Amino acid sequence: MLEDIVTRHGIALGSDDAVNLPEVQALISSFQNSRIDSTSYRYAILHMLEALLRGDMARRELLTLWLHGEEVNTEAMSELRRLNVTQKISRSNAFQMLRSLAQTVRALGFNGLCLLFDEMDRQMSLSRRAMSTITDNLREVIDRTREDLPGTLFVYAVLPTFIYEVVPRYPALQQRLQVQIGRYFSHTNPFSPVISLDKLDLEEQELLVKIAERLQPIFEIAYEARLDTDLQMRNAGRLAEAALRVLTGTSHRRIFISALIREWYRQWQESESELSEADADMLVGGTSQDSERKN
Repeated sequence: MLEDIVTRHGIALGSDDAVNLPEVQALISSFQNSRIDSTSYRYAILHMLEALLRGDMARRELLTLWLHGEEVNTEAMSELRRLNVTQKISRSNAFQMLRSLAQTVRALGFNGLCLLFDEMDRQMSLSRRAMSTITDNLREVIDRTREDLPGTLFVYAVLPTFIYEVVPRYPALQQRLQVQIGRYFSHTNPFSPVISLDKLDLEEQELLVKIAERLQPIFEIAYEARLDTDLQMRNAGRLAEAALRVLTGTSHRRIFISALIREWYRQWQESESELSEADADMLVGGTSQDSERKN
């Protein structure tokens, strides 16, 4: 975000000119006037913005460690205190820090924060006590998103058995989720908190291409790449057709994404080209075989 503001003016981050830009000063002033629950979090973000603008890598690395909740040595802790960052991120203040993160994201001009939790593989092997802790935490998160976590979306991936076997054992959580069999999130039921990946409004091939549309900008940011969107969406369509033709069950989504990212990386490194039907079948088949060998 800072880089976008600065580069629009033909200025590089790390220069005095970047710090003095009116748009930068307005952003910092707006953040200073925003409500951030944790004073330490507020100062950490302010000093991080300054470090980014001035190109101060040492301070940036120190504040990154703190924001990640990492342990720091005594000397580093003294430097943090000098910056008015006096708290440590811990279990006892986790929700305060999460709330401060959500407030910061909004204060810096973003729409909100999306947190993704993948609990599919480990839930059903947990003890009853551990499961009770998870459901209590989930209930508390649901309650806090109403007021304490502005603009925050929690996406919690679970197996169907969690919804239909575990949740009914915990009435407080069941009441908040209001799970009803057959009543999934859709255009006709937009307020349902439960999204079934097997019951979506989109046709499967259209869904895969839509996923590709969302993934391409992320790929380009991650690799600092630039791809031909029209060409790559045609390639995504070919790969989607191949995945649906070659694979059965729901594994085709995972294989499609894996094959797509591999091919984008190859074409970025070499040259972009349009895939034939045979190319797509070979890519999907090879990715599927690799996945089976790993499992």
